[in-house]
Amino acid sequence: MECAHLVDENWTEDTQLKARVYKVDRKRNLVFCDCLLLENEERKYEKRQFSMYLFDNIDHLKAGSFVIVQIRTKTGAIRIDIRDGKGIVDASHFDLQDLWDF
Repeated sequence: MECAHLVDENWTEDTQLKARVYKVDRKRNLVFCDCLLLENEERKYEKRQFSMYLFDNIDHLKAGSFVIVQIRTKTGAIRIDIRDGKGIVDASHFDLQDLWDF
C-alpha cells in the first residue's frame, strides 16, 4: 500500500500576531488572548479564543503569558501555530495606561 504525502504546502496568507493570554479556562479547554493587530500609535487589539491543545508546548501557561500566534490559510485549510512569546513580545504593547488621556 502506497502512502501519499503533502510535500509542498503553498499557504496564501501568513499572519503573525503578538498576544497576551488573559484567561485560561481549563474546565472548557479554552485559552483567551488579546491579540495585537496594529503596533503603531493607534494600537488595535482583538480578543480571540483558542483550544487549549494548541498551547500544550507552552510551559507554565497562565494569564499574563505572552505568545506568538501564527495563522496560515489557503483554499480549504487553516493552520494555527502557537509559540512562546517570552522575550519576543514587548510587554509595553499591552500596557494600555499610556493610551488614556488623564
